[in-house]
Amino acid sequence: MRNDSLNVYAGNNKLASFEKSAPVTFIKSSDSVVYFFVPEKKNKTIYEASQGKKLFSGEFDDIEVIRNLFVFTKKGKKGILRRDGKQLLAAEYEAIIPSILGYLSLLKEKRFGLYDTKNQS
Repeated sequence: MRNDSLNVYAGNNKLASFEKSAPVTFIKSSDSVVYFFVPEKKNKTIYEASQGKKLFSGEFDDIEVIRNLFVFTKKGKKGILRRDGKQLLAAEYEAIIPSILGYLSLLKEKRFGLYDTKNQS
């Protein structure tokens, strides 16, 4: 921290600079790639920590990483985003959890389904 700025240095010495008051929040992930987000007005901007690379911005309440996809929560419902921020599933699910062989289990209105993370369908 210096003056009114927070400087984050990534593994490759790349610098990402933010306002000092902006809280940096690390995103829960099961793999070794670490992500963090910084709130900016109504949106939160997602960064890949190892390279300091900005991935995307979006409006959500919470976010986590499951199998290289971002599971976001908005108004109590869950949805899925790709690494580029493209929405794969809208925030309309009560639960999204890892399942076997590259699938995610989905729960919506007391019905279960599977999402194939390999084919993104």
